[in-house]
Amino acid sequence: DGMNDMDDTISKVRDSVKYIRGSPKRLHAFKECVKTMGLDEKKGLNYNVPT
Repeated sequence: DGMNDMDDTISKVRDSVKYIRGSPKRLHAFKECVKTMGLDEKKGLNYNVPT
């Protein structure tokens, strides 16, 4: 079912955000990747955003 697939994907994204934010070293590496990709690093990495 499409909603179950979406729930699973959202759960994986949330787990990834928690993992990255769980370590200053991982967060720094993530920010470096963001810079390399030319993305807006000022928006940060949010755990839960209303849809």
